[in-house]
Order: sequence, then C-alpha cells, then structure tokens
Amino acid sequence: MPPTVATSSTIVQPIKALVHAPPGHSKTFSSLTLSDKCPADFTHQDKKVAVQRTPPVLLDDLLWLSFDSAATIGMKQVGLDVPAVDLSGILTLTFEQDLNAVGKIVEAQIAKLGPRRRLKVVLDTISALDGMAENFQQRLRGLGGYDLWRAVKKNHADFYGVLRPLACDLYYLSHSKAVSESTGTDAVSAQQRRVKEAAGLAGIVPSISGSSLQLYRGEATFIFTIEKQPIPAPQGGGSAYFFRAEDTGNVEVKRRLKLLNEKGETQMVVPADWRVVRKMAGLA
Repeated sequence: MPPTVATSSTIVQPIKALVHAPPGHSKTFSSLTLSDKCPADFTHQDKKVAVQRTPPVLLDDLLWLSFDSAATIGMKQVGLDVPAVDLSGILTLTFEQDLNAVGKIVEAQIAKLGPRRRLKVVLDTISALDGMAENFQQRLRGLGGYDLWRAVKKNHADFYGVLRPLACDLYYLSHSKAVSESTGTDAVSAQQRRVKEAAGLAGIVPSISGSSLQLYRGEATFIFTIEKQPIPAPQGGGSAYFFRAEDTGNVEVKRRLKLLNEKGETQMVVPADWRVVRKMAGLA
C-alpha cells in the first residue's frame, strides 16, 4: 500500500514498552493488567491472601510469548488464564521457521480478536531469549568474541523484525543488570560497555547483551523499572509494586508520554498497573 498523508491523531500508534527489574518484582503479574478483562480487584498489590476466582478469567486480548516454560504457572493461583506460546525450545536448527510460525500465530490472534479490540503481546523474558541465543551460537555454531555477539544481535533482530510490523502492542519483559556485567573476552566486554555508555544508558539496564538492547529501547513508548515496597501487616501484608519513570542517573528508564495525575502534575513513580499508566498517559 502506498504511503498517504494523515494527521497524527488518526494514525494508530502502537505501544512498545520495555519493563526490566530483578526476579520477583512482578514483571509478569503486572503485565496481566494490560488486559481489558483484567479483574478490578487484581492490582499492583500482592497481598498474602490471594483472591480466588473460579472458574479462571480468560484474558483473551493478551498473548504470552514465553521463553520460560514456567512463566505463566503462577497465574493459576490467582484464577487468571492467558493464551500462551511456549518458546523455551525455539532456538533449534529450525530457528528461522520457528520465528515465522510465531508471526503467523500472532496474526491469527489479531484476526480472532477482530478490528475493535487490540492484541497485547507480552514477551517473557527477552533476557531468556538473549541467553538462549548466546547458547545456540556458542555451543551449536562454535562462535565466540565479536562473531558471537553479532550473531546474537541478528537473532534478536530477526525476532523483532517478525513482530514489529504486526498490528498489536508489544511489551518486552527483561531482568535487570549493571552496565559492567557482561560476558565474553575482556575486549568484547569493554566494547559492550562503551556502546552502552555512548548510548546514554544508565548504571542499571535491561539484561540484554551488546547493542541488541537498542532494538528494543529505540522505539519504546515506555521503559520502566519496577520497585518493590512492603505492605504493612495491618493493611494485609505482602508487597506493592511501582513503575519508575524517573531517570535517577542510575537506572535506565524512558517515557515518550507524560504520566499526569488529576491535577495535571507529572508523576515519576506510579502503581505497576497498566490501567493506571494508560489513564495517566491519556491512552485509556
């Protein structure tokens, strides 16, 4: 289809978000709030007594692309269910064919929802894909040094390229690491750090190797990290989770849209609930 002129308000703007945090910081569970069918009583607070839902609520406008075969197992305990694709074994000798199959699965889910509803695709986690790609290139192809990292980046680019043009929103989950953490030879490690520092990345970044991170952060609407805070026992105990959008100089974050409260004031730390984020960003 040839390009045509339109106003920015009439163009469907896909959301691409990158959320990174240490393990146990609700990257997966907070992403459930992306669904239009997520129950109102499922919030950013993980209290000691979980809400039971029978039968489970199917969040059919989500699609989980899981690089960890156990990534969605905890959802059963809170009575939530999502369409999911297990990609924990995707990096085989049929890698390219597997990638194309993933694209077709996403397209089928988009068609199933119809034009009035928007599919939200969650990749859980890109860090696991990174490790799988490194293992694949290193052990099965025998690559090392710069050749290894170039091949890993190509794996990321191939996967990103399959999903990027599709009519859906993309949410990339990642573990966090310090910029200084890297693998490979000393020369390669130093080069990776220079690339990240030159790109303006802060001290704590998504755990994605080399310059592959640029694929995901370049078009991101949001890059959030997640903070965990205890809930006092009189209020039910457990933990509460918050998205941080403020650049502290130590954590890599980003936002293209301001998060505004009811008074029009910009908020840098908000509940880790995408319903809250959409409302504050004017996307609801």
